[in-house]
Parts: sequence; C-alpha cells; structure tokens
Amino acid sequence: MKNRNISKYFLGVIILNLLLFYYSLSQNVNFLNNSRINQGARLSSLAGSFIADDYETGIMYFNPAGLSYLKNYLISINHYQERSINAYSQGLMFPIYLGVGEGIAFSLNTLHTGYIKKNPTHQLKFQQFAYNVAYSREIFYNLSLGGIFGFQYTRSNYNNLWTYRTSVGFYYVPSEEISYSILVGEIGSGIKYSLSDTETILQKTNLHNGLQLGITMRHPISLIENLYSISLSSEKVFNERGARYKTGCEVYPFKFLSLRAGYYVSDDLKYSTFGFGLKLFNFLIDASYYPNKINNNEFYLTLSYKVSK
Repeated sequence: MKNRNISKYFLGVIILNLLLFYYSLSQNVNFLNNSRINQGARLSSLAGSFIADDYETGIMYFNPAGLSYLKNYLISINHYQERSINAYSQGLMFPIYLGVGEGIAFSLNTLHTGYIKKNPTHQLKFQQFAYNVAYSREIFYNLSLGGIFGFQYTRSNYNNLWTYRTSVGFYYVPSEEISYSILVGEIGSGIKYSLSDTETILQKTNLHNGLQLGITMRHPISLIENLYSISLSSEKVFNERGARYKTGCEVYPFKFLSLRAGYYVSDDLKYSTFGFGLKLFNFLIDASYYPNKINNNEFYLTLSYKVSK
C-alpha cells in the first residue's frame, strides 16, 4: 500500500512537470540575474526548485528551516563564473551545529568582476564580501521554523555600501519520501550596479519581498542514495507581474554518479539548467552550467567533504 501511494505521488508530480513545461513555451527570455550565485553547483543545476530538499548545506539559502533535518554534514567550497561581465565568486559554507531537530550553518562569499581579465572597453569593476548565518529549530513534530540573516559589503572605484538581507521559512517532513517548504523573503536591501565612464556606481535598492511554496519527492528511499528525486516550487514576488515556477529532477544511474536538470520560467524569463555530481569516498564534486545563448553563460563548481555529525 505504501509503494502504491508513493507511485501516485510521483505520477502527480510528473503530470505537473509536463504542464509546467507547456506553460513555459509561451514565455520570453531575458537577462539572467546573479542573485543565486552563493548556493552551490548542485542546487543551481536544479534551477532553484529544491527549496524542500534537505540533502545538503545549501538548503540554508533556499529554506533555512530545512537544517533541522539535514541529511549530510557537508563542508563545501563553491566557485562561480559568468562570462559576459567577467564576474567570479568563491564561497565556503558549512554546518556549525546539527542536533536533534536543530541546526546552524554559516557561509562566507566573495564576488568580484573586472579584476582577472582585462577588457578593452569599460566594464563593471567591484568587489563584494558576504556573510550569512542560518538557524533552524523543530517547533512541532516534523515541522521546523528557520531563518537566515546576511550582510554584504560592496566597494567600487567610486563608492562603497553595506546591505543586508533576511528570510524566514517553514519545513514539513511527514515521511522520508516527501517534504514541503514555505519561504517568506527576501527582506532587506540589495545593490544596483551602473557604469559611468570608467567608474562603477553602486546604488542601494530594496529587495522585492515574496512567498515561495515547494515540494520534493524521493524514490526509493531504501537505497543508499535515492534512485531519483523530483521537485516543484512556485514563487510569487510582490509588486511583480505573474509568478515564477521552478522544477528540477535528479537521477542516480550509479551510486557514484548523479545527473541533474532544471527549468525556470517567469513572465519575462525562462532558462534551462544542467549538472552532474561525482562521489569518491567522502569527497563530492558537483558542476552545473546555464547554456542558454541569450542569457549569460554561467558555470558553477562545488567541492564538498562529508564528515560525521
């Protein structure tokens, strides 16, 4: 009976994915923003859909409440690069503490553009340093509440600014095969970049608040690794027309290899994401790529080490 119920769950999710793909065909493609660069290669390759996925530390960015049920204690080093504006980012994230129904994680990230490769034309040139801490605690049986707070310092050859951002989420795990997620945020301020002659001007701007709902399903849970996982999430950004939809799938053809794909669509933007993961003892290597020629070419690489809780 349990397997039959699981099959019904996955059938429904597959149907929703097909409907989502049909809807996305009517959307336009636009510039791809870099707001998700800190989350790591695995979750990036799933188009940000796995806000209900508690597999790794990167859940602190998608829904910090998932730290209460984190399955793997991973210390991760992230690398990101984007070609069109010559941007690079490096980061470190790791759980500080994982207890029964409780978790704390920390991350440190840098972002810079215009420093490594020289460009004959004027280009953006700035540096950013970001620090984030996330906390989660189970408040009822299988239901947790969590939040993340981060602040950033950004400097250019013209000016410098301090900004902050925060979000709060709920995470519900009725069984090992399925989990649900609600995220409220982001609240705070961000940076708008502009180029004037040879100067990069930084301007503070308010972040757009929103609400996200997500679901992740895994099957079969009895294996050392899931055979496959499917996720869906929907995001409504206040003061923005329409909604954002994200879907992702991860398949394990072998215990040491995982293949991933995701799709994102909104009123003015759509793109696909792809990636893979390799395991060697306690080491994990994850990579993802955004191949859409109209959008910026973005590449992510994450090296992780799995330690005991």
